[in-house]
Amino acid sequence: MPTEHLDSDMRRHQIVQNARKIVVTQGMTAFTIQELAKDVGLSEGAIYRHFKSKDDILLALIHDIERNLMDAVSESAQPNDSALDHLEHLLRRHFSSIERRDGVSFVVIGESLRFADHQVNQATRQMVERYLGMVEGILRSGAEKGEIDEDVDTEAAAVMFFGMIQASVTLWSFSNRAHPLTQHSTSLWSMFINGLTSHNHKRASSPPSEIHPT
Repeated sequence: MPTEHLDSDMRRHQIVQNARKIVVTQGMTAFTIQELAKDVGLSEGAIYRHFKSKDDILLALIHDIERNLMDAVSESAQPNDSALDHLEHLLRRHFSSIERRDGVSFVVIGESLRFADHQVNQATRQMVERYLGMVEGILRSGAEKGEIDEDVDTEAAAVMFFGMIQASVTLWSFSNRAHPLTQHSTSLWSMFINGLTSHNHKRASSPPSEIHPT
């Protein structure tokens, strides 16, 4: 059966998405051009016509994930949101998206940070740092407006926010998705904001609201 003809951009997108699937389901060590070519239904030579190397494909995948993460941050803000509202919506959005797509982005991040190639590892670290910077910016805004305690270490709080999501995905994966990830979002959020707000500023966590896919 002949391979479907796609233009160059569509073929590159297809290759990156199949690479994502291999990394998520089999791990970074299982990702090879041979395995990818078989999964896509192309020859290895055809893969190399679109990407110079395996690392080139992984870098494209990291950049794709970064766009998704940054879009999630910007699109989670709703009119008249406080900084804490924004972060709560972002947390729920991540968890909802993770359940629908099996934690794709955060699994790839975890795998990429352990990958030996310096360029891929560095690109992943820079992506995480930019994401943390955006979350820290939201937290600083909240501190300036008195929504969280002014003495909170916003850089550490951003790391806690990211770590809360990454750890939840890891444990959820180990349990073979045995429970809805979103069922813990309210309690995790409550614990997170308890470290940010004084007793005079405690907020009750709102019930899960409808979240659009990332």
